[in-house]
Amino acid sequence: MMSEVVKPLFVLSLKNPREAALGLVRLEMGTQTLWLVLSLVSVITSLVLSLLLQITPLPNGEMGEVLASAPGFENPLIMAVIQWGRIVLSVFVFYWVGRFLGGQGTLGDVLAVVTWLQLMSFGLMVGITFLGFALPFLSPFALLIFICWWLFSLVTYVDVAHSFGNMLKATGVIVASIVGVLIGMTLFMGVIGGIFVSGVGGS
Repeated sequence: MMSEVVKPLFVLSLKNPREAALGLVRLEMGTQTLWLVLSLVSVITSLVLSLLLQITPLPNGEMGEVLASAPGFENPLIMAVIQWGRIVLSVFVFYWVGRFLGGQGTLGDVLAVVTWLQLMSFGLMVGITFLGFALPFLSPFALLIFICWWLFSLVTYVDVAHSFGNMLKATGVIVASIVGVLIGMTLFMGVIGGIFVSGVGGS
């Protein structure tokens, strides 16, 4: 039953993100289920990314040093917690900023489109990863297409969730939200870092 809804919605999201977002909002899914799905996808995505960092040879030079110093390289749990905190905070900030700018969307509407975008992104990134192993020369093009699709979909989903009818206003919400999320994540990571350091020191 679920596949009868998910598969057509997945295809529609690739072809027409606006129609897909409208369909998501009309579904009026339960917020508890959406929070659970969003949390699971965020954590699984972080763990998969951490695994890829471990099994993929790091490039030489500064880029390799940056990847080696990433939180998920040595401690996937920290990366999972950070990713979960970032996406949860993003939902609230998208909602608050959108409402401040005249949006009509509910928290459930924003949660629905963000959760679906996370699911779509995870599925597409898994596909791109396998493509990279099979046909390495195609993966950069696939990644570029994915980034363009993701940016357009994010703006469209925020526009639909808040019923703006104005892509520029939706873009403004996203830009303002990025600043808010960065500030919030700085505080969040400071707390998480302090907890882990205290835990290590205490042991």
